[in-house]
Amino acid sequence: MDAQDIDIEENWEEEDEQWENSYQRILNIDDFTFENLKLMAKWGKRISIVVFIFSILIVFSGSMTVLLSLHFSILRHIGSIAFIVLSVIAAGILVYPAYELGQFSNLMTGALMNPHQGRFNAAIQHMKNTLRYSGILLMVMLTFSVVSFVVWMLL
Repeated sequence: MDAQDIDIEENWEEEDEQWENSYQRILNIDDFTFENLKLMAKWGKRISIVVFIFSILIVFSGSMTVLLSLHFSILRHIGSIAFIVLSVIAAGILVYPAYELGQFSNLMTGALMNPHQGRFNAAIQHMKNTLRYSGILLMVMLTFSVVSFVVWMLL
């Protein structure tokens, strides 16, 4: 936990009592929901940062693999380009949900620190986009896995 997280948590703990009435009136959430949304925003921020770093590492490792394989003549030139393209696509697939999750975290933190229904609604919209994209991606992966298994069984 870094110093900024500690400062934010201390500020929230100090001001929870005075916020309680305004949150119930403005955002219409109870204490349990308030605490869970704080936790979701904190972990969402951390996860989005890790996924962005992981996306960069995918592109970097794909590029380094191609450079090393070209040096040792393991892959042909066309295969190398395809590998780099696949690395960029894989990283690109991960960036969108990480961006949406980061937006959720930023907006939710702002909405909880200063009760604001518009920010709260926007944060929920970003979380919905994250979950929708993740669900679609999961369905595509499962479909691809089933089709691959059926083709493998037929061969």
